[in-house]
Amino acid sequence: MTQPTEKPSQSPEEPIVPSQGTSGRSASPLLDSEVDPSRCPLCGQPNGCAVTAGEPPGDCWCMTARIPEAVLSRIPAELRRKACVCSRCAAEDDKPMEAPSGGGK
Repeated sequence: MTQPTEKPSQSPEEPIVPSQGTSGRSASPLLDSEVDPSRCPLCGQPNGCAVTAGEPPGDCWCMTARIPEAVLSRIPAELRRKACVCSRCAAEDDKPMEAPSGGGK
């Protein structure tokens, strides 16, 4: 009849995606229900995260990618370290922010 208590994930091996597709492991249950670690926290598209696919963290594309601080700073504080950005959003900082509209009338 006694149920085991769930502990928040505090393992240093899980710094990027602490929930890894399981529920109840984060210190914030509200975020667990709102965050899908397989989706980019910026655009909501699949992020290609190896960890959420059950692969070793070293196999993830983001481990060898340089993600600009400007991109990381756009992630809302409550979503940081909950899900990886996708490769498309990670590369957005390489594009000029003030692209011409090109819609001359």
